Amino acid sequence: MASGMGRGGLQGLIIMMLFFGPVLAAFMIYFSPGQIRPAGSTAHGELLESMPTLPLFQLLTAKGEVLDDAWMGRKWWLIYFSPKACEARCLGDLEALGKVRVLLSKERDRLGYALMIPGARPSRLDDSALLIGWPLGGNGDAVAALLHEHSGGEQRLFIVDPRRNLVMRYSAAAEPGGVFEDVKRLLKLSRIG
Repeated sequence: MASGMGRGGLQGLIIMMLFFGPVLAAFMIYFSPGQIRPAGSTAHGELLESMPTLPLFQLLTAKGEVLDDAWMGRKWWLIYFSPKACEARCLGDLEALGKVRVLLSKERDRLGYALMIPGARPSRLDDSALLIGWPLGGNGDAVAALLHEHSGGEQRLFIVDPRRNLVMRYSAAAEPGGVFEDVKRLLKLSRIG
């Protein structure tokens, strides 16, 4: 065989392509500007890419107490935002989401659980772990506007990190198992809160 590559060289090239081809393809998919990445992700909620930060704000609780602007502390929060009163559907959503904290077991102290609504506390709600209130004052107005903007004016669930960044959002009737998986993953990866 006088032409460039013999039988052994061709076999070697095929073996190299079989070995390096998938690595090269994975590299191209991972570092592509988004056109070839596979759709979907392992997260169940919607990741907020801009991750807006809530300013420090006071909270007027359903019991009439005013919590100072450090009430969120250094923990993760599940915040159910309702721009209007909490009716039957809202109560059902909250009951289902209460299971997320229970499932976290010994990690549950790292996660707060709050309902932010204007007006009175829902009468049928019996959950001592749930903090109910509404943002208060100048920064409170900014917080309510920010949550309203990112909720589309509808009831939504947000995951907020210990630095008060809105990390993920869900429809109000999100599947508790999916929220639990996302929270568990975030707590595992987080060195804060």
